Amino acid sequence: MGTNRNTELVRIDANDNWDIVVGEPRESTPQGPKYPLSGFGEFFANPFNGHFWQMGVDAKGKMFLGTWDWSLGLRGIPLLSRLFNSEFGFDLMQTTDGKTWTTISKNGMGDGGNFGGRSMQKTPFGFFIGVARPNGGYQIFQDVSALDSNSDGIIDQTDVNTIMSSLNATAAPNDFRDLDGDGKITILDARKLISQCTFPGCTPAPAGGMKPAVPKLPTPTNLRAGPERIYGRTVVLNWDATPGAARYRIYRWAQNDILDFLTGTITIPIVNITINFPQDVLDGKLDFVCNPPLDELGLCGLIDLVKNLNNSSAVSGFPSALKQVATVTTPTYTEPAPTKFQSVYYVRAEDSQGNLSAASNVVGGPSKGKD
Repeated sequence: MGTNRNTELVRIDANDNWDIVVGEPRESTPQGPKYPLSGFGEFFANPFNGHFWQMGVDAKGKMFLGTWDWSLGLRGIPLLSRLFNSEFGFDLMQTTDGKTWTTISKNGMGDGGNFGGRSMQKTPFGFFIGVARPNGGYQIFQDVSALDSNSDGIIDQTDVNTIMSSLNATAAPNDFRDLDGDGKITILDARKLISQCTFPGCTPAPAGGMKPAVPKLPTPTNLRAGPERIYGRTVVLNWDATPGAARYRIYRWAQNDILDFLTGTITIPIVNITINFPQDVLDGKLDFVCNPPLDELGLCGLIDLVKNLNNSSAVSGFPSALKQVATVTTPTYTEPAPTKFQSVYYVRAEDSQGNLSAASNVVGGPSKGKD
């Protein structure tokens, strides 16, 4: 279950027991203390995520989560647009257990005008995601990775053979070979897969063909952050060693107080007003943009966060640009927390020739989890 601002994610089992997946710890509940299973505080440490809008599960049991990202509402304010244009577009997250999350996209699948991951559907032909946007027409994305049994970047005869070798077997829950979902693996499933082959005749990629590039190094796995309740305001990262890695690159999205970005006089052309920032916001002189129809601009989110940041107990700031912060030779990294808020980290492995792996899962550091 996803919420609106302040944005959190909760899971509830058949016996009405509940856990925080993404959100702030609760020290006292009828079921005892609760800490986020993912270690992430509210918003996935990105307060532009106004709500967790849609979730869906593909044929391999991977759950996708799409957000509504209101940062696009800042495009009418030139200064803020320059500061945060890399944030425009919804976030798409993926998990298999609710604890470990991977960022698929932070910019609306490459189009900042896509402010929402609005609809998701598992089909025999892959997983489909539909987006919401204020103008320009809708977009639909198809993910066929669940049909790629050997994860080599293409769907070919090898993948078809995976189904053919199991004909008439009973399908397990979320069995990617059972494309039509009838509980059995049959020739009909193979025929559906053949219709999705990357190249005609389900052949491998031809010489000089457009086979997607597959990183030469495995992706670092099991990135985890030490909990703040143990390490305080020190970020402690560990991950499983990657075979063939000579070193690891550490990347970070930090969260900062809005006053670290800007102060003073700001002109807001879309409502034809000039304000003294942040005092006029704190005094309520911009509150009128939270009423219809101006509330659709997204500026209300900025007002709420600025007012909240004036509170000493604020837990979320504004995301700064992605930054590579270190290179290390062992699968561990420690640094003082760069701000008073939680930052987001991921790791890429690098071999002695400079080849890079794909990005690891993401973590919030320091973690707000229990351990």
